Amino acid sequence: MIVSQVTLEEVLDARERRAQLQHRYLEQYAVPVVSFTMNIAGPVKTNPRIRRVFEHGRTALEQRLQAEGCRIVRVQTVHGKTGDEALYAVDGSAGKLKEICTAIEDGFPAGRLYDMDVIGTDGVKLSREKERSCIVCGRAGRYCASRRIHSTEELQKATERLICTAFEEEDGKWIGNLCVNALQEEALTTPKPGLVDRNNNGSHRDMTLSLLMKSADSLRHYFTECFAVGRAYSSGSPGVMFPVLREAGIRAERVMLEATCGVNTHKGAVFHFGLLCGSAGYLYRGVRQYSIDELCSIVQSVCADALAEYLKSLPERTELTHGEAQYIKSGITGARGEAASGYRSVRTYGLPVFERVLAGTGDREQAGVQALLSLIAHTEDTNMMHRGGWKTAGEIASALRERLQAGEPVREEILALDEQFIRLNLSPGGSADLLGVTYLLHDLGACAEE
Repeated sequence: MIVSQVTLEEVLDARERRAQLQHRYLEQYAVPVVSFTMNIAGPVKTNPRIRRVFEHGRTALEQRLQAEGCRIVRVQTVHGKTGDEALYAVDGSAGKLKEICTAIEDGFPAGRLYDMDVIGTDGVKLSREKERSCIVCGRAGRYCASRRIHSTEELQKATERLICTAFEEEDGKWIGNLCVNALQEEALTTPKPGLVDRNNNGSHRDMTLSLLMKSADSLRHYFTECFAVGRAYSSGSPGVMFPVLREAGIRAERVMLEATCGVNTHKGAVFHFGLLCGSAGYLYRGVRQYSIDELCSIVQSVCADALAEYLKSLPERTELTHGEAQYIKSGITGARGEAASGYRSVRTYGLPVFERVLAGTGDREQAGVQALLSLIAHTEDTNMMHRGGWKTAGEIASALRERLQAGEPVREEILALDEQFIRLNLSPGGSADLLGVTYLLHDLGACAEE
């Protein structure tokens, strides 16, 4: 959508055109008219966020009219630089129509932005019984408007808050569903060397495909919670979110372990997806559109300082995880380093390969398999190092990089690699987590292009 600024003359011309069309509808159809426009301050009268609120109101109005037995005789919708408009000729009582419109305006969080005028067959616009409040301070709207108490900037910020509030619960759940879908798609992707897939359980004796699917679903609320954390901290520095997200992640791990009877299925995903959901909430502006670079940059800001403090404290600890021990030994930062880089490996290897193969084949699974191979070849997977040692993990990654330079490995080669990984008890679990991130980032990017 091209966003343009309007002049006062254009606004007045649009108002005159609308009045003429209202008059024509009254004469032609001899029924009341509902004129639906948006109350938007400033020179930009429409954008994707405003359009979304408008479409929500239009749908609500048409559904209520139908439910109340009010027949729409004619409707005309206009989307232009002067704003989004809909004009209805409706066979029904003007008083009833005003009740319906007022209920929609008052019943939706962003309904204060709706201006649903009802004009009776006598050409007179019906008034509201209760005056609307100011979107900035809550006083009588006409009082503030007539005295120009609030600046355009204040009105625009209040408008943004209303839009975000209107959809944040719905969109938080949407983000949660995207995350669960990404994790479940990663689990289903086949074949995956050394990992659980539809063919076998890879090098994992305690995991099954059904367990992974159940585990991913158990984290749905956690993802939505992290989105809400991002919303709550969106006015400050992103780094402030980290300890709050960490506590949410600890609780989510307990939920996951309860769902899996103690099997650690998605600990890495809890970390990565929690950061991404928190960052999505931080950037949220009332529309399901994200710049992948901007999102990953916020992740980087969220955990950069925390990573530095965390790594500094490791030598003093007595109990270390496999990844922490690997850092002490070799300086490899693993999942935390990947996040602190803004998912450089995913954006350099996983995502470009996935999107290239997907564009060429239309097959998401094939694209996911090739993205995983690229991630295994180009990332320092601490899970591979723990199971097979530094030397073996390095040799396999090097050989895979060399093979990828000649083109995409065929299915038979990947199945042979799976057998090799199982024989050596290797599992690229870190790369699998990043494949899940790849799926999520791709799907978020696709929404931005719609």
